[in-house]
Amino acid sequence: MTTESTHGDPADNGPDAENIALVDQLWRAIENADIDALAALLTEDFLFHSLFGDVALAAYKDLARQAPASREARFAVLDRAVAGDVVWSRYVNHMKHVPSGREVDVPGLELTRIAGGRLAEVWDYWDESKRLLLLGDG
Repeated sequence: MTTESTHGDPADNGPDAENIALVDQLWRAIENADIDALAALLTEDFLFHSLFGDVALAAYKDLARQAPASREARFAVLDRAVAGDVVWSRYVNHMKHVPSGREVDVPGLELTRIAGGRLAEVWDYWDESKRLLLLGDG
């Protein structure tokens, strides 16, 4: 996976830039399946909310560990907004299903809440129907 930001990041320093940097670190840790880096970014009571329900820290680390196995993916951040302790990221995930070679661009929206300089909650919603239609459920 590769993350690239196309626009929407504040150029100056300050709380907004720090919060965006934390979110970018999360995406890099997931891309690299770097579970140690991931754990250092998350609060102990971290929650991940998605189309499939809510998972706590241990289950989220398991998901991150498994993600790169069957797909190559590249995230492009299209827009970002920051309001206090929440970062909104609108993105496109270009996925390639490794076994079949099929590719698809899946749009999504992620909201990340920061608490005490760490990531406390992530709400991640993407166009799962498009992903399933073009890649299958593998």
